[in-house]
Amino acid sequence: MTSSLIFLGYIISAKGIKVDPVKIEAIKIRGFHGLASFYRRFVKNFSTVISPRGVNI
Repeated sequence: MTSSLIFLGYIISAKGIKVDPVKIEAIKIRGFHGLASFYRRFVKNFSTVISPRGVNI
């Protein structure tokens, strides 16, 4: 028998209902990506600066 169930981004168990931490992390990443994309217009060579190891995309 399973002690918890993941349903629509929530973890449901006998202890109660809580938000799935994986979903919270995804929201944080999207928020950072949006913020970084906003500053794209102000940073020269943004794609070079933001890419892993400075590799051009």
